[in-house]
Amino acid sequence: MDGYEIVLTADETLLAEYRNIPLGPFLSCIPSDPILSRAVHHLISPKSHANEEFLSLAPLGLRKFESALARDLRKDKVAVVSPKFIKKFIGEKTKVVGIHSMDPIGLGPVSTMFTMGGKYTPYTKYMTEKLLMQLPEDRNFKVVIGGPGSWQFEYKTEVAKQWGIDHIVIGECDRKAGEVMEQIIDGASTVIKIRDCPPAEEIPPNLGATMFSMAEVMRGCGRGCKFCQPNLRKARYIPHEIVRKDIEKKC
Repeated sequence: MDGYEIVLTADETLLAEYRNIPLGPFLSCIPSDPILSRAVHHLISPKSHANEEFLSLAPLGLRKFESALARDLRKDKVAVVSPKFIKKFIGEKTKVVGIHSMDPIGLGPVSTMFTMGGKYTPYTKYMTEKLLMQLPEDRNFKVVIGGPGSWQFEYKTEVAKQWGIDHIVIGECDRKAGEVMEQIIDGASTVIKIRDCPPAEEIPPNLGATMFSMAEVMRGCGRGCKFCQPNLRKARYIPHEIVRKDIEKKC
């Protein structure tokens, strides 16, 4: 199989519905005990979209990046797929495998709490490593990590190297998705930081439905709380027309 030029995915903890319990996803932060963690996930999340080859539902951030790539490149060059079947979509044409992350190494506050300060391995880390380890070792494509959790690999560069990650993208790619991909293919630096924020009008509508039927109505925050990550970004309100299109896509 020739494969897709750009293959996008996320680890399985980000593709489970957790019975639509509001705080259910936090259970992905528990220690990855061979029995306990799997039993909990089987109980709390019997339905996983990782069982689909092409993802009918995907994390919101992954959908936004997919849309930006489709705009800058071509829609048929990009595939959003399950981590379980990712090898089926990797071929001679594949240039980039992009992975959306939330808490990939388990450095988030909930994971740190559940694992007693990192004494144990959180399920999020276990599943992220499982995904990366199944990628072909002999490859002609770049492995790129992005999403809200990509900063963890800048902090733990030895883990990124151990897991075979070529590039770490930090920041909002809505305006520069195609440009970032070209930089990666041409041999950019390991850590790519995008410091500018796109205007709300340049944030494209989703091409597909999102996990938990999420629709982005605002990005950033203007409250000024020093402890909160969204406050580090400029507050922008998504135009009503884009929000309406996103709502239609997720139904």
